[in-house]
Amino acid sequence: MRLHVKELSAGRLELRGEAFHYLARVLRVRREDRVVLFDGAGREADATVDSVGEEALVLTAGELRAAAAGGVPLTLLIALLKGEKMDLVVQKATELGVSRLVPLASAHAVVRLGDDRRDSRRGRWQKIASEAARQSGRADVPEIAEILPPEAAFAAAPPAALRLIFDERDAPPLRQVLADARPVEVVAAVGPEGGFAPAEVDAARAAGFLPAGLGPRVLRAETAAIASLAMLRFALDR
Repeated sequence: MRLHVKELSAGRLELRGEAFHYLARVLRVRREDRVVLFDGAGREADATVDSVGEEALVLTAGELRAAAAGGVPLTLLIALLKGEKMDLVVQKATELGVSRLVPLASAHAVVRLGDDRRDSRRGRWQKIASEAARQSGRADVPEIAEILPPEAAFAAAPPAALRLIFDERDAPPLRQVLADARPVEVVAAVGPEGGFAPAEVDAARAAGFLPAGLGPRVLRAETAAIASLAMLRFALDR
């Protein structure tokens, strides 16, 4: 059993709210059951349940330890997708070890979020990432960044990172782009169903992004995002 807690320290911990509900009502833990706690920043600790009350649960956590490193840091820039598709990408990107995810308000994206909805959606995606980290055994939770225009996200990509834009228009295959690459960090950009707008592609290339392809077939945006991350992890973490 694993649980994400925002404030983790060795010793006595009292859990209420969602954490209490998950352990006490969903998992139905009892006294002396063991739980692994993680703080979302790469640290975890073994804990033992001391007591389960009506509204709170008390555990004793052991010494904190650093979890194993997750390989080459990987950032995903992904155009906004409809509801469940975006949720799916956030979940699978977390499972595949993404360290940061930046939603893009691309010109061709079907989804348009006003200022009043952006914070709530971002909070939802952050919770999905937290749950996916728990399920997949990660001790860190990827950051869900603010929604940005593609041009701003491209310009903010670290110059030292290998920057890739997955665009089906005459792009060389990913394996060719990665043939001699030994990156210390990767930033991968995936557009919406209709692809990035020409001006957005130009902005990416001006920011040092290299075009890369995923094969001859036209993929849905969520498929392209998940497939590109899986291929990158396979190639970079061997």
